[in-house]
Amino acid sequence: MKKGTRYEARGARLGVSLIAVLFAGAVWAKIPPPPPPDEKAKAAAEEKKAKDAAAAEKAKADQAAATISDDPFYWYFSAALAIREGDHSRATASIGKALTLAPSDPAILLEAGYVADFNGDGDAARDYWRRAAASDPNGPAGKAAAKAVEMLGVTPTVKAEAPPPPKKNQPRS
Repeated sequence: MKKGTRYEARGARLGVSLIAVLFAGAVWAKIPPPPPPDEKAKAAAEEKKAKDAAAAEKAKADQAAATISDDPFYWYFSAALAIREGDHSRATASIGKALTLAPSDPAILLEAGYVADFNGDGDAARDYWRRAAASDPNGPAGKAAAKAVEMLGVTPTVKAEAPPPPKKNQPRS
């Protein structure tokens, strides 16, 4: 081999290496540096503080529930909050307690329909809403319940009839 060829190969490799280093530098320049350890620790501390505050608030709410557990509207609002939070089991338990305390209250029946609908039980929702509408047809809860039944639609209660049998005295064509 000639000496010139070896130097040219080294030069080509050096050039490729230089381009690779420049390209890598350009890519790395676009990636933001990680936050300093102080910011990570601060964010973690704030998250822990928020979780602790939420736990303390929940403990206060549980303590309050023990003193007002015979108020159906406490459970009504608890069910409404559980729906907003996506908590199916708490919504069902709360509205169940409210219905035990006030089984014919139209507002509670309306909310029971919402909980049933939230849980995917359209038939039970329709039943609660019909009961609410019947118990207070001119009140706000009764009107809202009637509208909810209308919006949910009517489930057919009668099976489709079979086509009638052909008449015996008809001539065949």
